[in-house]
Amino acid sequence: MRHRHLGALSLVSLLTACESEHLRIGTDLGHPLCAGDLAAFEAIVHRAEDELGFSMTSKYSVSIWSDEAWPTVRSEYCRTGPRTLGCIDYGKRSIYTSLSAVDHELAHAAIPIPKLTPFFAEGLADVYSGRHTRFGHTAPADSLALSAYDVDRWMARHFVRWLRETWGGAKLGELASLGKHADTRFDEVYGLSFADAQARYFDEAPFGYSRLDACDGASLDLADDLGSWRAVVGLDCDAGEDVRALGIGRMALRTLVIPVAGYYSVSTDADAILLSRCATGPIEAPVRNEDFLGEDVPPSYAGYLTEAFAMYEGSLVLDLYFKAGKHEIGLFLVGYEGGEAVVAIGPSMGPRPVEGGL
Repeated sequence: MRHRHLGALSLVSLLTACESEHLRIGTDLGHPLCAGDLAAFEAIVHRAEDELGFSMTSKYSVSIWSDEAWPTVRSEYCRTGPRTLGCIDYGKRSIYTSLSAVDHELAHAAIPIPKLTPFFAEGLADVYSGRHTRFGHTAPADSLALSAYDVDRWMARHFVRWLRETWGGAKLGELASLGKHADTRFDEVYGLSFADAQARYFDEAPFGYSRLDACDGASLDLADDLGSWRAVVGLDCDAGEDVRALGIGRMALRTLVIPVAGYYSVSTDADAILLSRCATGPIEAPVRNEDFLGEDVPPSYAGYLTEAFAMYEGSLVLDLYFKAGKHEIGLFLVGYEGGEAVVAIGPSMGPRPVEGGL
């Protein structure tokens, strides 16, 4: 949520600090942020700058608490109620946030329009921080006059994402620049009234969109002519720009394209792996739990478009069924010291899929 900090505190000095191009970051997470976390934070800022036409002219101080610790400090930094997960002081260029809301608050900071209509402010922050979208429970017009707490967030982000996919990010930047008049002067940017845009949205929008940065990990190279992959993936938290902190360890993501559906053997010396099938375009229909439960490698957009993946223990050879298409694999190691993991994927010599199988 977009709110001003009440006091005059600077970056919380007791927290572990690090710095990137646009950000000075302090945390109390009990573990370091990895190089990939900083790169991902910067990517949010750059994406908003490049698409919307804004510029973060000086650095923000970002103080991050664990989700468990955040309720104990929230009232010191944010003047709002118990649902607040983070807030911004635009004047002091400071963000105070729980870990789960960092990306959202960074997107707010990269769109420096403090009085922007909440429907568009929250929708833009959700989209540009990398959230999935789907239809909400109301019509967009029902939320235009509501506060940031009361807007239908699913509808706001999905409508904003549809605007982006239909007319591009530059138009969204023009709309955001109108601030508190974005709803009443909508037609000046898009050449049609909000009501007409809403009608077109209901006629044309797909059920949902995957997040903007979905499945953008580096590709695994084919190791041979038989359709197999083998790679050694570095997981150095300090140096790997695609390595991110995840709880008690760190993870790196890779992608691969399965050319033919079937069973594939997966082996790795990582402590764990995450697997999901990527969305490669708009999601035209909802995917219900019963549509993917029992699949070895589920679609990433299953259920209500939250992340869905299968997690497997490492150091095992797994025979898993993959549908054809792009997939993402996450390699996880416990701890934060430098290291690497070997992963190999190839057509299985084990069971074959049956006709009409999953």
